[in-house]
Amino acid sequence: MNSYQFERIAANMSKKYGKIRKGEESGYEYSLFAMESNLLIKHRQNPSCSAVQAKEGIMLALHTINGYITGQKPELEPFMSESNVIFRDAVLAACDPFSNEDILHTLNENGAFDMEDKTCLEEFFRPYVKCMLRILDSLEMWNKSGGSNGYFTFIEGQMGRMVKDDGMKYAVAAK
Repeated sequence: MNSYQFERIAANMSKKYGKIRKGEESGYEYSLFAMESNLLIKHRQNPSCSAVQAKEGIMLALHTINGYITGQKPELEPFMSESNVIFRDAVLAACDPFSNEDILHTLNENGAFDMEDKTCLEEFFRPYVKCMLRILDSLEMWNKSGGSNGYFTFIEGQMGRMVKDDGMKYAVAAK
């Protein structure tokens, strides 16, 4: 995989799954809150990690999810750093049953998840991919207006008081 292919993941996933437009976030609040809380927690713990690295982390998460669905493990090592992996893991902790046992347990308990069925995987990950794409747009917008950590300044002001502990949040729709 080259840099162009790595960066195209957002556009490719947007074509496949669609996007959440600004002002149309209702229905995604819990997932967005979980992902953004986790990003904020990791930024608080690692203040030298920038929103640029958060963007890279989300792209790594998108590649990871795409790999689950396609069954092809992408070669991401050249694009990974200690900082962006922190953010990848934070985003995946909010939605990934392959890396978060609490999510897997919840899904198995409700009988709502077949890890082998590609259609099931696509439908399960669709809202989370849309949330990641929305966060990428937000990162870009707030970093343009507020500098390299504009996004974190914004979400700290918007939701910082609601994120009181360091526990990773997750959101799963139960049947």
